[in-house]
Amino acid sequence: MGKVGHFSMGQVGQHEFVCQSEPIQIFFLYFCRKMRNYVRKTEKVPSDVIDRAVAKVLDEGKSVYIVAILFNIPRRSLTRFVENKKKSGLEEQNRPNSVSPTHHGYSSA
Repeated sequence: MGKVGHFSMGQVGQHEFVCQSEPIQIFFLYFCRKMRNYVRKTEKVPSDVIDRAVAKVLDEGKSVYIVAILFNIPRRSLTRFVENKKKSGLEEQNRPNSVSPTHHGYSSA
């Protein structure tokens, strides 16, 4: 038998939790629940708007700050989209057109 005044709340996460006071029990019951239904707090920006904004930044040389205000896109999100577009553009440029055979093993003397 356990000590008097202690009670188990079952498993919280990966650990067995033994609680001695009621306020702690209430805290864990309230804050350690899994989220049941997620409700998005902001609207998604349409992809055509994102593409036009990224083109203004990369092609016309406008600042991310100004374009984010013009298109009503969060500045950090627009920065991320621009960085991803730059990265994908560099990968396409560095990709070879044909695969060249590589030599493995010893060379003949």
